[in-house]
Amino acid sequence: MDKKKILMLILPEMGHINPMLGIARDLVDSNYEVIFYGLSHHKELIEKSGAQFRHYLYENYSCQTNSLQKDPTNNVLGILMSLIDLSYKEVPHLAKEVLNLRPDLIIFDNVSLPAKYLIKYLQKTSTKIPKYIQFFTLFPSIKNVYPSPELLKQICVIPSGFVFNLQKHWLNFKQVLLTSHLGIEYSDPLDLSTFASDLNIVTISPGLHPFESALDPSFKFVGCCVSEKVRQLKIELKLKEQLDLFDSMNPRENIQNGADLKLVYVSLGTVFYNNTFVFDTIIEAFRKIENKKLRVVMSVGKENMKLYEENAEKNGFIVPENVVLVDFAPQIDLLKRAHLFITHCGMNSTSEAIHYGVPMIGIPIKADQPRVAYRICDELKLGIRFDPLKLNRKNLSDAIVRVLNDNSYLCRMLEYSKKSHKYDGIKNSVCMINDFLK
Repeated sequence: MDKKKILMLILPEMGHINPMLGIARDLVDSNYEVIFYGLSHHKELIEKSGAQFRHYLYENYSCQTNSLQKDPTNNVLGILMSLIDLSYKEVPHLAKEVLNLRPDLIIFDNVSLPAKYLIKYLQKTSTKIPKYIQFFTLFPSIKNVYPSPELLKQICVIPSGFVFNLQKHWLNFKQVLLTSHLGIEYSDPLDLSTFASDLNIVTISPGLHPFESALDPSFKFVGCCVSEKVRQLKIELKLKEQLDLFDSMNPRENIQNGADLKLVYVSLGTVFYNNTFVFDTIIEAFRKIENKKLRVVMSVGKENMKLYEENAEKNGFIVPENVVLVDFAPQIDLLKRAHLFITHCGMNSTSEAIHYGVPMIGIPIKADQPRVAYRICDELKLGIRFDPLKLNRKNLSDAIVRVLNDNSYLCRMLEYSKKSHKYDGIKNSVCMINDFLK
């Protein structure tokens, strides 16, 4: 009997790809043929899952926005415009792929605008289209409920003014042109939560979303989708030396605050890491603490790594001895050993930190990160949240010492970690996909 075929069309960013890798692996193990689209630097990781790798056309795509110092508002219109521009070529290309491959199912995530346009395009141009499932790797929005205007005012700088309104009109005009070009109905590109799907799988544990019960029954919270097997990466020597100092503690059975050495992991993700002033402040905070029992691993991205190397060579900049800078870090290996995670509060990183029981200091940058940080730090009390533009080495160093020494953060985090381990997000997702296809 022929294998059923599944296309996975995920936004090509690690926070969106990572939760889907274990699902792809288990689908392959369940005798599905999985074709997973990505960019060239995702090829090795995707193929580890057993899925077939295919290139998106938009190899030069980037989700980068201006740094907060240049634009302090939570303005992501540029990302949406970029995705609209890419869709002119990508949608017809993917439509031809669907025609040739004849998949039984398309899996896409809710931020992947080209995939959404593709579904609408197929509905308009094809007599028979594959079934499709939408995945949410972040908190689903609920119009007029979550996030509320009041919450947004509290947690981030809302963009406004003449230039922003001009950008909104330009975005809307681009959407009109694209939908007209593809012959599909217009939809508001700012409202990412309105795309209709019979099944919406959320890769987050039940109980984390603040308005979970307000979502319609098509939304299924399956739990954290983390695959240690697929996410195994080569570890450079200087990082391995640090990891070898620590046992793999998580999931933790007992409070580990009595340990002599403590590991702090720092990452601002792979999208908005161009806010180098945040990394600078973090380095200075650890320089101020002067605790030789702290070991710090900072994942700063390739571009920032080059900047720090040049700064060291030209200006004699010295990173504290207990701080190791890397361009990319094996996040699972670090979270299994870490006592504290200083994070941008991307939903995938946050979900993984909870799964492995690591208290957080949240420094959200843009997009959904401010509301995730507010939920995790302010409401659930699993860490301390900072406005990155108000961050300084004094308040950050105080927070680091507080979270590492106040057991209440760890105790609350361990309770949520136990809840997370009750749900096998990968297994639950695959079971739902099986049932959906039947």
